[in-house]
Amino acid sequence: MTARVYLRFLEQYDMLQNAIVLKYFKVLKNKESKKDFFVPIDEEVIKTFNKIKSHSALRLIYLILATSGVRYVECLSFLKDYDKDKFTVHSNYVSYNVSELRHTKNINNIYLPLFVYNQLKPVTNSYHCLRQKYHLRKCSFSLKYLRKWQYNFLIYNSVPESVADFIQGRANRSISANHYLARSQQADFWYAKVCDKLEYLFSVMQPQKTSTSSQAYLGELNSVNSVTIRGETNESRNIRKSKH
Repeated sequence: MTARVYLRFLEQYDMLQNAIVLKYFKVLKNKESKKDFFVPIDEEVIKTFNKIKSHSALRLIYLILATSGVRYVECLSFLKDYDKDKFTVHSNYVSYNVSELRHTKNINNIYLPLFVYNQLKPVTNSYHCLRQKYHLRKCSFSLKYLRKWQYNFLIYNSVPESVADFIQGRANRSISANHYLARSQQADFWYAKVCDKLEYLFSVMQPQKTSTSSQAYLGELNSVNSVTIRGETNESRNIRKSKH
């Protein structure tokens, strides 16, 4: 962990004041980092999920990262103090407005399929404790790569890049109110289209059936839509009704 990342961590959990963090940042040199083009393939994502799913907290965090595209630190912050009354329940997914701005890193809404929403519970484990438990299971990639994988998944499923950016919290901080509302509506539309496919991937598809590319099994995943009415499956409809 670099000094900058550690300072961000301390600031995120109110262990260090923002003014002190900024003062250290002026002293620390920002070394140019090498581009990291690694993105795990679908088979790796499913195999890793099967390695960690017996640990309830890791399972939940993994699913949130893979289906929402939020960052690991943001995920832990969300699980620490989310309010279930603030969720907006849609046909087959939920959205949660956090309106949080972490300097240059934005996050507006967290989008989750219903099958992940129904597993939500507070997680108070520390950042480092959870990472250690994850790596002890000899996983082939770091949790941060689930964000890249989810972005690829959205693009392979025809989600426009601007909408995929919005879903992952990359909204422009200077965006107008009208533009923000339009982008939010677009995100609602597109996430409803892909979240059943995410549920299929993690709930139905077995490791040996996965391929090396999201494109390779889009035809199979599209069959999920055959039992969908306006983006709502029979199963998700029953789940939603049971919530009311």
